[in-house]
Amino acid sequence: MASSRRTASNAAPAAYRPLDPEAIAGKPRYGIGGFHLFNAPGETLDLAEPATLVLSYEDEALGGWPESDLAMFRWSENAGDWERVVADHDLDANTLSVSTERLGLYTIGTTMPAGFFQWTVTGITRTGSGDNLRTEVSVESTPIRLNNGAIVPPGTVVHVQSIDELSLSRFAATPLGDLTSPDVQPDVPGPQRIVDADGRVRVSFSLPGAPVKLYLRAFTDAGTADGTASLTLPVQP
Repeated sequence: MASSRRTASNAAPAAYRPLDPEAIAGKPRYGIGGFHLFNAPGETLDLAEPATLVLSYEDEALGGWPESDLAMFRWSENAGDWERVVADHDLDANTLSVSTERLGLYTIGTTMPAGFFQWTVTGITRTGSGDNLRTEVSVESTPIRLNNGAIVPPGTVVHVQSIDELSLSRFAATPLGDLTSPDVQPDVPGPQRIVDADGRVRVSFSLPGAPVKLYLRAFTDAGTADGTASLTLPVQP
């Protein structure tokens, strides 16, 4: 997971969202074989009795990804993400099948970082005064997980940037402050860090002035895991 997703040449990496219809070559993704909406009569998604649901795919759709890594997923409105479905995988027939009592939006995808991760402030100091006042802040994420529930492997690349408040609601982020942790991919626009052995990513920033909040835009280089957040900074005496 060392390469970065780009929207254009020399552009900053962009997050891959769970419902994105476009795939990036060499990256894990959803939508293999398409996205399939199954509806039941009436307004409910629940069936009166179990039915067999079968999804199929073509070998060409794998893009070189291991066929054995494929899994079935169902969209969860509550989670705003795909939930893995335990299904029978017929490698010869190129199908995944499951007996289900609940319909909805289904797809085939690969194993990838997914879900949301949160942050904790682990250190803060303020130095200087006046125009030279700086706030040094360190944060640590909760363990980042794959869409099969396991913790992501060490070395997973995470794009994490300190941004201004308005950037939380914008596609393009305006950086605020400087990364003081080593950038693991200095040739890639924006700061990059890697996940430690415990599944967490740790990062430090130097911010101008004495802000009361830290705004982060964060996402894994591969997959859909997202850690965009607003953190209240502790008040120093």
